[in-house]
Amino acid sequence: MTVMNTQIMPENSSVAEVQSEQHRLLELYRHEILDSGEETEFDNLVSLAAQICEVPVAQINFIDETRQWTKVKIGVDFIELPREVGFCHHTIQQDEFMIVENTLDDERFCEMPFVKDAPGVRFYAGFNLKSNSYNLGTICVIGTEAKQLKDHQKKALETLAREVEARMELRRKNIELDTISRFLESSVDIMIVADAQSFKVEKYTDQVSKVLSASKPETENYSLYRLLNDVDVLAKLREWNDMKPGKIMNVETVINDENSKLRHVALSIHKHRGKFYISGKDITQKKQYQVSLEQSLEEKTVLLSEIHHRVKNNLAVISSFLQLEEFKSDNPAVQKSLFTNYMRVNTMALIHEQLYQESDFTAVVFDQYIHNLVKSTREKRSRESGHISINYSADYVLLNINQALPCALILNELISNAYEYAFQNRDSGSIKITLTQKDEHICLIVEDDGVGLPTDFVFEESPTLGATLMYSYSDQLKADVNINTENGTRFELSFRSLRDAKGSASSVALAV
Repeated sequence: MTVMNTQIMPENSSVAEVQSEQHRLLELYRHEILDSGEETEFDNLVSLAAQICEVPVAQINFIDETRQWTKVKIGVDFIELPREVGFCHHTIQQDEFMIVENTLDDERFCEMPFVKDAPGVRFYAGFNLKSNSYNLGTICVIGTEAKQLKDHQKKALETLAREVEARMELRRKNIELDTISRFLESSVDIMIVADAQSFKVEKYTDQVSKVLSASKPETENYSLYRLLNDVDVLAKLREWNDMKPGKIMNVETVINDENSKLRHVALSIHKHRGKFYISGKDITQKKQYQVSLEQSLEEKTVLLSEIHHRVKNNLAVISSFLQLEEFKSDNPAVQKSLFTNYMRVNTMALIHEQLYQESDFTAVVFDQYIHNLVKSTREKRSRESGHISINYSADYVLLNINQALPCALILNELISNAYEYAFQNRDSGSIKITLTQKDEHICLIVEDDGVGLPTDFVFEESPTLGATLMYSYSDQLKADVNINTENGTRFELSFRSLRDAKGSASSVALAV
């Protein structure tokens, strides 16, 4: 912030006077008139002032913190003086004006060099130029002979002061409008004003000819039909106009530019007092980026689909090797171990197969997965299951892939354990799977009506691989585990659904 030179103010100036001078200077700088170029509308006013007051010198001066700067002058060559040696410094201390009829009779000025020496100033009259009640400068007349102004001359000089003020304010508003216009032109590529009835273009920015297909108009008959060569957009505009539209119509269109290249343009149209005010932005690069992004996304989708398809196929190959080794072995313990691992690999393969089929690589519809797993289990265990039945009841549950995989592996381990241990020395039995969801809380229950677990069984301390895996997977899910063995075995797993869960899948791979 620019502040005043306090040396100009008397040493005994009050705080209020200092603050008032600071505010005056801020108001002066707001007009952006200091050190500006010549402007003929002010030249005519000083010429008129000199003629009316019958003096050789007239000026429009502005007083900043250190100097008296002259905007317009007639009869002198200098454009600035130190503030304290000019008449206008004293004038702005007055309310409206200051007149010195004879400088030799005024102790404030009689010893000043331009009074004692050339040009020998003897007369001065100045009226203040105000803005928001602050005296920013003066319009003044100066003579080399003592003089008294007539009443009509004073009145004329005052009128000229008011005219300067009006032109100053108009100049300031034009600067503000120019600033706004520059901001608008830098923020949009198209600015058009057109008649709402004839569609005749009245104004538009130079940038329009670069963005649209048109060149500079050479005739008066230049319309939106030529400028916007899009039949559909023009039809929409006519319909919108006939329906007494609201404030704004927004539309996107594709047109040919001056080089016959396609451009995407977003237009915003406002109707006011029979005129269309159209602004627009060239969104070609944005559209090209969107197309590129969509193509990239499609390529990644295809790639992920191919990855899941190949993973599924590779897991199927591994399953086949395990199953082949199982068939070749005569050792029951080896057969059992191979079959158990075969079912684990099959469990993961079903996940990747479902992801591939559904083309959603972030989540698994888990109730559908349970259906697929139960169907596969019935087929794989048909030769050993006898009269063991497996059934399920499942709500619609969507699980993040990094939750779905450990949950699937836990489910497989529980089903396998039930088949292998729950119905020993029995010809029949049942396994039931229940999946429910309430808000974000998911509950998976696997229960059987078998022999149950040993009374001293502790899940966390079990040495078997299956129990170790289930404990690890439950920890990954941050799940609560509850085991009940009163009537068979009931295993309950409770956890929260997290659509953005990360990291579990890689941990599962290491665990397996």
